[in-house]
Amino acid sequence: LSIYSSTPPEIGTFICLALVNGATMKKIRIQSGRGRTMPATLQVLSISPSGDGKSTVFEVPCDAFRKVQRRRRDRAKEQKQAGAARISELEDQIKGVTRDDPDYGALISELRQLESESSAAIPTLLTSDPSSEALEEILYENNGCIIVASAEPRETLEAAAGSHRNGTANIKPYLCGFSGESWQTLRLSRQGREVPNPSVTAIFLSQPSTMERLQGMRDFVERGFLARFIIVFPPPSPVIPPSPWERQGMPGDLVDYWE
Repeated sequence: LSIYSSTPPEIGTFICLALVNGATMKKIRIQSGRGRTMPATLQVLSISPSGDGKSTVFEVPCDAFRKVQRRRRDRAKEQKQAGAARISELEDQIKGVTRDDPDYGALISELRQLESESSAAIPTLLTSDPSSEALEEILYENNGCIIVASAEPRETLEAAAGSHRNGTANIKPYLCGFSGESWQTLRLSRQGREVPNPSVTAIFLSQPSTMERLQGMRDFVERGFLARFIIVFPPPSPVIPPSPWERQGMPGDLVDYWE
């Protein structure tokens, strides 16, 4: 991946580690103290200047996850369509029987099961640039697991720092998503959400100026937001060998002939 994108190997290494970590979906836990465990969650912040190719090394592995996500959603949509057709059949059958009919209970049971499955949210593996409120909803619908990955995370981080909330930071999804601490949200405009044992894998590729801004945000420092991240500072001028599958140049004799 590093050779393909001509980028320092540190960037691709931690992106891939974090993606694999997020794919485990809370199946791996580590002991954090006597009688305490927490999800083995990675949160990565890679700092490098603009133009270093980090977008390329970011997109290749993330695109693989997006393809899996699209296949899962397409499969879920097909299942929901088939379920809707079966629901319609069951409703017609139920209309033709009475409560005393021996098949009535089985028909009702199947109907309720299909209705429950049809209302279930389609799982999300990876998302980019969600607000903290949207992240809460995704975690609630996705069994408490998500990968947040962005090569341009400035707006996401500023929103978490409270740029849209009168300066009040809302970083609890990331804090609890690292520690696995369950929490319940309270909202005046909508129903609160309870998210048990969350796991939020975060992959942010940022520029040095953004890191400077983060270090100046009091809540990010004092509440341990930055302390939870693996901060990656790749070398500024790595020596990357040429790609083994790079196209060969035009033969010299052909160039001479053309000229």
